[in-house]
Amino acid sequence: MGNAQHLAGIFRFGTAMMERALSGMDRKALLTRLAPGTNPVLWLAGHATATRFRLAASIGAPVPAFPWPEVFGKSSTMVQDSDYPEPAEVQAQWNLVSRALVGRLESMSDAEFAAPAPEGFPPIDAAGTLAGFLALSAYHEGYHMGQISLVRKALGLPSVLGR
Repeated sequence: MGNAQHLAGIFRFGTAMMERALSGMDRKALLTRLAPGTNPVLWLAGHATATRFRLAASIGAPVPAFPWPEVFGKSSTMVQDSDYPEPAEVQAQWNLVSRALVGRLESMSDAEFAAPAPEGFPPIDAAGTLAGFLALSAYHEGYHMGQISLVRKALGLPSVLGR
């Protein structure tokens, strides 16, 4: 199994995790902050979606512009709850970008994975490859899934893994 299958599998798993992450949560729960200054689940989901859009575009996947960069982008600031889009809209964007990302990953060659990481994107490997950057991106996404799972458990809901 090569880079394409491994990385596509990780991102397919993340796609399914997001569906579970948002299930059973109404808008109030999705906007709950466990402590002042922390991000609600809706922001975490939107940020993961924004990150997938950047990632997909950086590897040549055909994706439109992400619709809410000022709300969910890397350097976004906290906004009022009313400024967040509806959860179904975030889920729809997640599904759209996920199909494009996984499709592109599955079509990539080992030579493409060995190419240098895009400028301004940190890789996880010493060689600075695109594969290393993609691995770090998967880790980043998993980090946020863990945060979502923690919020779900604090609200009395099953974790993202269903436990």
